[in-house]
This record gives sequence, structure tokens and C-alpha cells, in this order.
Amino acid sequence: MDFPKRIKQHKSQSDSFAILLYRLRDLGIFRSATENDYGIDFEIEIIHEDKVIGRYLKAQVKGAEDLYIREDGIPTVGGIKQSTLLPCGSPTTMNLNRVL
Repeated sequence: MDFPKRIKQHKSQSDSFAILLYRLRDLGIFRSATENDYGIDFEIEIIHEDKVIGRYLKAQVKGAEDLYIREDGIPTVGGIKQSTLLPCGSPTTMNLNRVL
């Protein structure tokens, strides 16, 4: 019997989700949004001083086998479509590089 094979991209995506959940576990309440893949993979409801404060972070997770660490210590990957990214520092984004 031929069983389905798990493709490399799905393994990478699962690993990326696990890393995000582990590293940001104290940030808030995680809700998966992967049923319709339109770019948002997680919604995180922010917790501040043990209170749900009505603020949200929406995250798109990218996985890659090749990781490059810049001189400033920021990890980067190639091949991400830049047009879908908001610049770090805009009111609707949060730079998580310091958290990760």
C-alpha cells in the first residue's frame, strides 16, 4: 500500500509553528488561522500583566532550511515575497526578532 508522503515544505512549516509557539508562549493567547491560507497563520491576543487587553498581533510564519545571520545578529531568509510584508516599525507591525 502506498501511503501519502509528507513534503519538505509541510515539515518546515510545522517546525516553524512550533518554534513560534514556544518562543512567544508568554506573549498571549494563540489562535491558529491556517484553515484558509491567505497569509495570516496565527492571531495572538496580547496579555499584559495577566490581563487580556484587547490588542492583537497577526503573524505569517515562514520556514526555510537556509538561514543567514546578518552582522547585526538578525536572522534572515531569502525568497520571501516582499510585497506582502509591512515594514518593521509601522503601527501595524511588531519586530519579533528581539523576542525570537
